[in-house]
Amino acid sequence: MRTGCASVLFSSFHWVPNVSMAEGLRLAADAGFECIEYNDQSRPLFFEASDGELDELRSVAESLGLSFWSLHAPCLGRFSISSSDADVRRRSREVCERSIEVCARLGASQLVMHLLDRVGDEEAPAERQLTLALETLSILIPTALSAQVTLAIENMSGSLDCARLVEIIDGLGGQGLAICLDVGHAHAGGKSPAEEARTAGGLLSTLHVHDNDGEGDQHLPPGFGTVDFPALAQALGEVRYDGPFMLEVMKAHPSLSDLPVEDLVRLCADRVRDAMGEPESAK
Repeated sequence: MRTGCASVLFSSFHWVPNVSMAEGLRLAADAGFECIEYNDQSRPLFFEASDGELDELRSVAESLGLSFWSLHAPCLGRFSISSSDADVRRRSREVCERSIEVCARLGASQLVMHLLDRVGDEEAPAERQLTLALETLSILIPTALSAQVTLAIENMSGSLDCARLVEIIDGLGGQGLAICLDVGHAHAGGKSPAEEARTAGGLLSTLHVHDNDGEGDQHLPPGFGTVDFPALAQALGEVRYDGPFMLEVMKAHPSLSDLPVEDLVRLCADRVRDAMGEPESAK
């Protein structure tokens, strides 16, 4: 199985110092990662970048033997396809449409999406939010199909587990949609990531791999928490998952914040190989 890392590992507007995306790609390649998820926190912000900037980043990645596998659609307080505010939903739909274009330009096959996000202090019943999100998602599906990009819906701690996502995708007809299994979200929500992988089954198209202690969404490297990674690896084999083992670790956690970026990237690469059960001779 290929290994990948989300760019938030080395580039995020939430913490400093950052490295440039080009330098981060070099660090990822040197550590042995094979593909990248371009995170919405990394600069340049892909949904605002020019086509020329994106072409340059793709060229840099390919020169290093890397490929862009996925993008993470903008979320977390800035955009929400489930917002009760029609203008926010419109802007969020537009930025998702641009994100689909960027996927195609970078050669990425997956756009990872949150269904339920809140902007500001808005409050709306979860079922109402979900209805609004699915209306927006339905509009995006034809655009994604035309671009040959899969909209991979991410499970969240709480009610949006993989069983619910399977129901949602079936209800929308299935075309152009899949599941991104966020391992840390499952574990923090009291679910077995291995069982969640089995529930997703053939709809599982990508992963967010990170660890926690079961008490919160901590985005730690594998082995820093209590996720049962051997069980997860077995389940992924059972469902014949053929995407990458995509790491989504964030330097912002206090246990990681003092590490130089290059050391953190290499540590994470080692921990990913351990979690996959890769023999020492292959490292």
